[in-house]
Amino acid sequence: MKLIPVVDLMQGQVVHARLGERQDYQPIQSPLCDSSEPISIIQALAALYRFDTLYIADLDAIQGNSGQIALLKLIQQNFPKIEILLDAGFNHAEQITQYPKVITPVIGSESLSSLQQLQNIHRHLNGSYVLSLDFKQGFLGCQEILQSSECWPEIVIAMCLSHVGSELGPDWECLQSCHALKPSAQWIAAGGVRHRQDLQALEKIGFSSVLLASALHKQAI
Repeated sequence: MKLIPVVDLMQGQVVHARLGERQDYQPIQSPLCDSSEPISIIQALAALYRFDTLYIADLDAIQGNSGQIALLKLIQQNFPKIEILLDAGFNHAEQITQYPKVITPVIGSESLSSLQQLQNIHRHLNGSYVLSLDFKQGFLGCQEILQSSECWPEIVIAMCLSHVGSELGPDWECLQSCHALKPSAQWIAAGGVRHRQDLQALEKIGFSSVLLASALHKQAI
């Protein structure tokens, strides 16, 4: 099981994502670090173990505001050996050109209003991106995307936002339903993972990677 730390950025700070209620997110208070400054948080996470991939959500960009491009470039410069998976609300390929080429774009379904948008991105990037299927009391985005797994890239995230930062554990029904749509994909689970037992259960249902935040800061994993 590959562990991928998550950093949620909002107004230049790392925030504590919880239940997908972004209007309530506050700067993170982590036992690992006495700051919510992104470079410090990433350094603290890197001290836990030598991870090679980092997931970053630019929540400002996802919500339709100006993205934090300069900060993201600074992060990439400070951690050049770490692959960055970036969700910045991308819904067309031209947006991605503003970012360093070494960043792997994450295309969130909540940012897409049509299957054609995904198909255009898929062609432009030749499939070299990660698709995030976003859920919060139902699927977020164009339903046709969920029904068109032949248009998906090789790596897919099942993002259960209503379980993020909670003590609820993973949304097992949602995760299993997603996996069944394309068992051949490389699946990443996101939302509610608490401990090693959850990791073992995720492996059993076909997930090879997991996005983690709260469990790392609490040092439960």
